[in-house]
Amino acid sequence: MRILIADDDPVHRRILEILLSKWKHDVTTAADGEQAWAILEREDAPELAILDWRMPGIDGLEVCRRVRALMRTPYTYVMLMTVLRQRQDLLTGLDAGVDDYLAKPLDPPLLRARLMMGQRILDLQNKVTDAHEELRFQASNDQLTGLPNRASVLAALEREIQRSRRQNDPLGVMLAELDHIKSINEKYSYVAGDRALIEVARRFTLSIRIYDSVGRFGGREFLIVLPGCDAQTTLKQAERLRETVASEPLDLAGEAVPLSVSIGVASAGLCLAGDAAALILAASEALRKAKRAGRNRVQLFAGEPGGLEVQALKIS
Repeated sequence: MRILIADDDPVHRRILEILLSKWKHDVTTAADGEQAWAILEREDAPELAILDWRMPGIDGLEVCRRVRALMRTPYTYVMLMTVLRQRQDLLTGLDAGVDDYLAKPLDPPLLRARLMMGQRILDLQNKVTDAHEELRFQASNDQLTGLPNRASVLAALEREIQRSRRQNDPLGVMLAELDHIKSINEKYSYVAGDRALIEVARRFTLSIRIYDSVGRFGGREFLIVLPGCDAQTTLKQAERLRETVASEPLDLAGEAVPLSVSIGVASAGLCLAGDAAALILAASEALRKAKRAGRNRVQLFAGEPGGLEVQALKIS
């Protein structure tokens, strides 16, 4: 366990350091509260801190208060060393967020037992944190592909629409569909169809920019949001994604099965309504045109919902 010792008494600090190192802990030391706080406010702070209550500058109690104010994960377990034994002193410490007390002079067997207790509590806290993160991931991500789910990618689209309006920046949207998944399901199995979807999701993820968003929009559809891209730029990016998916077949039951996607492209500039529903409708209409034209192609929406006209890909 990584442990910080903060004590202005160099002899006492050294004794503690020797003890904890002997018990195979990774020890960092601080000579006062200022040094302790500088260590504990870092992202890679030790998991457990043993702080002397009375230190020059910032005392151990104030250091603990500052740590708790960070409200961060992972949790930092704080043990306070003190000669104070008055009930009100202990209550003050607990109110500041202290987890445990160590009475001076220290009793090594008791110290070791308290450290073991602290380790158990930290382990439980980590398990709770991991479970919370898993629940959060399941709520916001598609279980098959691991991509953001429909709700999450729609939320990303709404955020980018608002940002593009504030900054008067272009915004591109793609609606991509895996071609011929029904044939894959029928010939190889639904598991093979799932593998194809997973592979397309992987290739999309590796090919988009870090600030783009891609999510699973429907059974075989993916929604991709491209901030800062006008219609022609989005069109070029869509063709690049189409080529990436089609660049290598997928091995299914020992057969090299080609993969391809059809992509409908829309932009806030061409879709004058400019809201999420209108952009998705425009991209969906363009996607339908791409599929009717033979699939494995990109099509650009060029008109308004209700009178949709779609242009085929033309890149000079």
